[in-house]
Amino acid sequence: MAEARERLLELLHYRIHQLQYRKRTEIAVEIVGQLEAEGRFPQAHYAFDKGVLTLELTRLIESRGKHWVSEIEVSRHTRGRVTGGAWMKWVRSCANSTPRVSGR
Repeated sequence: MAEARERLLELLHYRIHQLQYRKRTEIAVEIVGQLEAEGRFPQAHYAFDKGVLTLELTRLIESRGKHWVSEIEVSRHTRGRVTGGAWMKWVRSCANSTPRVSGR
């Protein structure tokens, strides 16, 4: 009985920590949302680490009419809207920091 109780406590402890864990990307979205809701920095734009770069975060920032910048993995493909509404694929070359743009 004591062994079962101990195991149950271990599982409950694990589950509590599992429920409390949030990804840093989720935390970043929450922080940006809170900052924008407060409206204290209307002219400020965002710069963040590539570890929190998500579509949800960039859409939130852009929905507020703000700009963002982040370092991007060399192998990561991103999409951006360019003038005229055409979608382009931006691929950053490892040897050259100038983005190569290829049409779709």
